[in-house]
Amino acid sequence: MASKDNRKTPVYDWQAGEFATDASGKVRTATGAEAVEQIVIKAQQTIRGLFLIYAADPEVEESRGHTYGSDVDNIRISDLPTAAKLSEMERAVREAVIYDPWLRDVRDITIQRQGMDEAVITATIDHVYGTDTLTFTA
Repeated sequence: MASKDNRKTPVYDWQAGEFATDASGKVRTATGAEAVEQIVIKAQQTIRGLFLIYAADPEVEESRGHTYGSDVDNIRISDLPTAAKLSEMERAVREAVIYDPWLRDVRDITIQRQGMDEAVITATIDHVYGTDTLTFTA
């Protein structure tokens, strides 16, 4: 289990499509539960296998077999029947982040279609700082 430490992660403004900055123009950083939220949403918004920088490092034991990101978008646009698609999307939401040492569980995943091209996903995330419910689009 990960310890509650002072690790930081940059804050990304998903609606603006850029890093959030403070009044001086410096990129904001998050710690604690806010950092966990940033980590989860970034993993969900990154298409698995699309960016070489996120490929598993075969020299690092913990990363073997894991490529950063989520398969949700690829599953969403697949030709699978609706029931199978929803089941696979739930699995992909969980698999994208459960490797992170700050996370304990990803549960209560709900997926709703939004228009023709998007899905709204809500999931409860149990982590070392507590429990949060996050909503994001895919």
